[in-house]
Amino acid sequence: MNAYRRLELLECGPRTIIRPLSCRLVQRDEIEGLARQWNYVADLTECQTLVIDCSNLEVMSTVMLSKLVLLQQRLEQRGAELVLRGIHEGIRGVLNWTQLDRLFAIQEDDQEEVAVVA
Repeated sequence: MNAYRRLELLECGPRTIIRPLSCRLVQRDEIEGLARQWNYVADLTECQTLVIDCSNLEVMSTVMLSKLVLLQQRLEQRGAELVLRGIHEGIRGVLNWTQLDRLFAIQEDDQEEVAVVA
């Protein structure tokens, strides 16, 4: 069973934080499995904000980007938010180039965990 575990649950509640365990998720079946686990966590918790800690990720394939877009839409439909944090420069460049940085809420490394209400 643990062989199929692809993420680590760091915090669970209204603000749920998860982190992928692998640093190079490029194979389609790995990404599909991870996306299923993202959806499972998002659906089974009372989470209003799902934070994906990307600090372990070295690359982000187009398949993973598409899964993140679908997760963003899924959460948005029920009034929840997706936040990405710990993004490496290479991945940040891809998000900028694809303009997905406009879609996702991105938490900078120096930002505190507590959301600030403007």
